Amino acid sequence: MESQRKYSRSGMLSIAIVVVIICLWWAIVGPKQYRLRKDESKIKTKLQEIQLPTGTKVVNMSTSHRVGWPEATGDYSTDWDCGRVKTYYKAELARSGFTVQNEYKSLESQPTPDSILFSSPEYDLGLTCPETGKAPRLYMIILTRTNVRD
Repeated sequence: MESQRKYSRSGMLSIAIVVVIICLWWAIVGPKQYRLRKDESKIKTKLQEIQLPTGTKVVNMSTSHRVGWPEATGDYSTDWDCGRVKTYYKAELARSGFTVQNEYKSLESQPTPDSILFSSPEYDLGLTCPETGKAPRLYMIILTRTNVRD
């Protein structure tokens, strides 16, 4: 009878320890996961607020965290040439508080730049539109939040 009580107590103690560990895990990890999802939702909404050129279609939109920074990526399809797309976004993003930081070219885009880096007080935005010579053209926007509170 005594051994049965001892066995019952050790079983209850094991269950209590498991419950405490689970509660601690949710208390520590839960809020961080909630904040990550909330940051991803906000940055995706910010990307969706950017007006697209006429006739442009959203191909794909995704979010992630790169080294703790929330990031939204949009892939788009348009009949516009890349020069026109870049000119459009320079004007559109200026209205949203972004400024052009740099234009650069990839090896495939010689001799004209195919990418533009924009920034604002809270965000960095990269636009890449490789000239393919045929329509429709695919281009990509990556929006990163740079001013994240811990």
